[in-house]
Amino acid sequence: MIVNVFGYAEKLEKSGFTKSQAEASLQVLVEVMNQEFATKEDMRMLSQQVHSEVEVLRNEMHSEIGSLRNELRSEIALVRSDMDKLGDKLTIRMGGMMMAGLTIMFGMLQFMINR
Repeated sequence: MIVNVFGYAEKLEKSGFTKSQAEASLQVLVEVMNQEFATKEDMRMLSQQVHSEVEVLRNEMHSEIGSLRNELRSEIALVRSDMDKLGDKLTIRMGGMMMAGLTIMFGMLQFMINR
């Protein structure tokens, strides 16, 4: 923001301010502007800070995602192992039920034949 300091001082003098009052008012205005307005350097530094913070967050997120990915892979491996075990148990039970059924069926056939 560019301020025409000479024009500002002239307007104050035309409206009844003395030259010293106009200069004092101008000094106050410049001090306020220096304190309140951001400079290009302020903006550059802020941009660097934001960039650095985003980079830190990005690295933390990548690390966290990697950790979660490893945990998920471990959980999936455990589920697969449990499913394999259940499949084996089911196969054994089904085989046992078939054998029991066949035994009963052949027993009944033999009973019918011998009768």
